[in-house]
Amino acid sequence: MIRRKIWATATFCMAIAGAAQAQSGPALNASLGVPQKEPFQARGVAPNPGYPTYVPRYYVAPVPRGYSVPAQPGPVTSGPLSSPAELFAVGADAPPATGPAPMPMPIPAGPAVGSPPAGMNPGMPMPGTYINGGPMVGNAPYLDGYADGAVPKAWLTGEYMNWKLKGMAVPPLASTAPAGSPGTVSDALTYVTTGDQNIQQAWVSGYRVRGGFWFPDGEAGLDLGFFTTTNLAEKTLIASDGGQGIFRPFFNSAIGAEDAQLIAFTDPIAGPLLSGSLGTEAETMLRGFEANYRKGVGMGLGGRLDALVGYRYLNLRDRVQIQSRSTTLAILGAVPVGTQILTDDRFESTNTFHGGQVGFVGEWMLGAMTFGVRGTVGLGMTNQHVEIAGMSASLTPDGTSLTSAGGLLAQPTNMGAFNRSRISLLPELGVTLGYQCTNNIRIFGGANAFCWTNVARAGEQIDRNVNVTYVADPITGVRSPSGSPAPTFHFRDEVFFGYGYSVGVEFRW
Repeated sequence: MIRRKIWATATFCMAIAGAAQAQSGPALNASLGVPQKEPFQARGVAPNPGYPTYVPRYYVAPVPRGYSVPAQPGPVTSGPLSSPAELFAVGADAPPATGPAPMPMPIPAGPAVGSPPAGMNPGMPMPGTYINGGPMVGNAPYLDGYADGAVPKAWLTGEYMNWKLKGMAVPPLASTAPAGSPGTVSDALTYVTTGDQNIQQAWVSGYRVRGGFWFPDGEAGLDLGFFTTTNLAEKTLIASDGGQGIFRPFFNSAIGAEDAQLIAFTDPIAGPLLSGSLGTEAETMLRGFEANYRKGVGMGLGGRLDALVGYRYLNLRDRVQIQSRSTTLAILGAVPVGTQILTDDRFESTNTFHGGQVGFVGEWMLGAMTFGVRGTVGLGMTNQHVEIAGMSASLTPDGTSLTSAGGLLAQPTNMGAFNRSRISLLPELGVTLGYQCTNNIRIFGGANAFCWTNVARAGEQIDRNVNVTYVADPITGVRSPSGSPAPTFHFRDEVFFGYGYSVGVEFRW
């Protein structure tokens, strides 16, 4: 009886062992080691239930936050996994200590998150996808753990700018001197209060807006930009009752020496002759616009590079104005006491650039941090427009008034509107450093610099050579011209530049 029980138990154990071998062993030995007439594929050749199915993952280039989706939960690895053990090592369920390793399975048909479309080799870019800020161009490795994101439809940035523009050179416009001094720049006691150096050198605020959109293929788009500075204004005003002299210095070409127009003056012998005030005002405003076709040309090091080809517009407006007002304190020839004398000179210039430009835009990401660079070079025509106007007026105590053309530095000999065009070059370079706050919002700061050739500034169109015989008498309006006319006009241009910093926010969707 005992022997029969032992034999039955042994037979049962052999049957169980054969069944287990049929579930995991080769297909042709699936039935207790007895060959079959027909090949028999036993169930369970695939990994047993509970074993994770290993599917190789692919390198997918990371995209900016907001356009990437995790390919699968769990930590991101640095390359394709070569065995199930590595898969378990990076966070999957731990494998059993013993037992056969699961076999790699083929990629399921059709595109899936984190894998290329069917028929596409791993490591090849997916067409029409937004990789590292733009469409993939050429061969590029994939990074495991991220999927290709959809191309953003558009972007918009707003920036606050603080720029410093090149100053404008002007001759001496106003001076002071002690009572009795002539006020000419050749006199040692004269102090030039305005001019004889660059003005308009203060920092100026402004704003810039950039925007654009990608075409449906995601490989090219339209890039637009506009910026403007606020009106940079510089004003001076000096006044005196005659105790301190106020003057408008110039070079008198009629006598070939330095001279000065009296605004407030006291004669050492005759006493106070004039009281008055002298004011100067300068303004500068810069603005520009650009429209570019933007095309992806390459990528690498976690970023991408786009080419720009487009149109560039720039406009610079300058104005310099000098006004003086004097009141007679004594009888000056036929001029009665209390007569008011006014002079006004105004110089304006407008420079307008129209041209084509080429350039590039690069953007790289390191986690949530971004680094960008943008450079362009424009070539086109600058239209230089200069206007010069002047007037003088007088008002006597009895109400008699007279107005004449021409002030001091603006006379009929140089007044009018003048135009010409010059070929100009316009290079510009900017860099930014940003942080991706949310999926669609980025904040950034940056620096920018540019230069513009063949620009005519208003202050540099002033000719300080004056032939006083061409200047009208403020009371009678009479002129007695003799000799060469002066001042005269001819264009003077220079290289204009600006630089500064900006902070802003960008929206992408």
